[in-house]
Amino acid sequence: MKHWIYCAVAATALVAACGGKKDDAATGEAAAPATVGDVRLPGLSLRSGNASEASAALAAFSMQETGSGRVSFASKDVSGANATFRDIAIEVEDGETPIRASSLEFVGLEMTDAGAAFSQMTLSGITLAPEDEEGEVAISEVRLTNPSPALAAWVAGLFGEGEPGDLPSGEALSFDGLSLAGLAFSGTDAEELERFEIGRIDLRGMGPEKLAAMVIEDIAFEARDEGEDMDLAFSVKSVQVAGAGTKVIQALQESGGDEEAMLASIMSLTASNPGDPGYDTVLIDALDMNVGGVAFSLPSMESGVTRNAAGQAVRGVTKPFEMTVTADPEGTLGGQLAGPLGLMGYEQLAFRAAQDVAIDPEADAVTSRSAGNYLELVDGFRLSGGGKISGLAEYNRQIAELALSDEAGTDPAAALEPFSSLSLYDMEIMIEDKSIVERAFTAIAAMNGDTPENMKAQAQMSLGFLRPSPASTRPSSPNCPERCRASWPSPAR
Repeated sequence: MKHWIYCAVAATALVAACGGKKDDAATGEAAAPATVGDVRLPGLSLRSGNASEASAALAAFSMQETGSGRVSFASKDVSGANATFRDIAIEVEDGETPIRASSLEFVGLEMTDAGAAFSQMTLSGITLAPEDEEGEVAISEVRLTNPSPALAAWVAGLFGEGEPGDLPSGEALSFDGLSLAGLAFSGTDAEELERFEIGRIDLRGMGPEKLAAMVIEDIAFEARDEGEDMDLAFSVKSVQVAGAGTKVIQALQESGGDEEAMLASIMSLTASNPGDPGYDTVLIDALDMNVGGVAFSLPSMESGVTRNAAGQAVRGVTKPFEMTVTADPEGTLGGQLAGPLGLMGYEQLAFRAAQDVAIDPEADAVTSRSAGNYLELVDGFRLSGGGKISGLAEYNRQIAELALSDEAGTDPAAALEPFSSLSLYDMEIMIEDKSIVERAFTAIAAMNGDTPENMKAQAQMSLGFLRPSPASTRPSSPNCPERCRASWPSPAR
């Protein structure tokens, strides 16, 4: 199965492409910006290239003659600064089945001081079918628009002979558009991946600091775990992200596969502004997952970040959303969950949640209010809380050091030490009972062949806090156990 992953990555990386809707490639005219939800995809404007330099550019890409590099083709058509190749085969490794495609198109070919360049490259009708695997990967189209000179040179190295260079990183890795459309894998190995599909991936405006926008649509995944005797399924209609930070990608590249170096780089980025989630907007639409008969459904979720003039996150909001969990009694895991849910009188678990935090990067603190931060089980309970936490940067730094040390996972005292860096101010946690206590007593009574009333009486005898005091029954006071509140004052400093 790992082979399939490598092949899919190789196909995408080989052309460093972007797929999806055409952007008037034949004419080189600017395409109008597209809008998907609240995430705006910047338009793509193509360069015309230089017809007199097209031949030299193709030679640099080892595409002048079929087979002069890793690419062979049945026909070639060059018109001005554009070129189209038909019936493509791209060699991957010795003895491996080549990646095949119906066509490869270049728009805006030219030579620059950095070498051969193009404005857009599109590979269509791609198939990958390794001989030692059962199944096939098909990709309708991948396309790359206006890559940086270093990225264009890297693509040239992939097409030519010899060892290709490393993928550019940092400021050298940029493009206006990179996307893939119509990826579909169908397998016959019942013990592993059975189906994997992606309708579209579209990345726009890749720079050294941020990716302007990303849209992923129509993901579907199905697999079978024979060892655990369960089916797995996942699908999502769309995931849209605006303003995603790219420093994590740089950290992964610069680590060179060294796990410790990679972890240290990522934790360093986190410590620089702990309250920053690393994006401006995230929208999720129709996410569904089923693991062994336990189904999770998230109809939609929207999360956004407000930034100051310096680009620092100062507020993070996840709007109220709902999600459900259901259990199929015929499923491997669903059968284990359906019984307890039934005893508590639930056909499904429905949750509601939201988050609203203020971020102070200068003070290294986050502040939240109970009203905007909650998790609720419908007909169960509502958990909410607020307050202020500071010292997160130092906490993250110590966590990173601990993760890289020999004490990780072996010294309980060392694991608790980073918490000493945190300061809590006016913290408040509230739990409101909305039938969960009654349901729990009913379930426990059923399992013990008793009545809920007898179970409550036994609990009150052993747990004094469940016995309401005179003060707690005053009309002006929250009534425990229906509602319990715990709070901590500001530290004396």
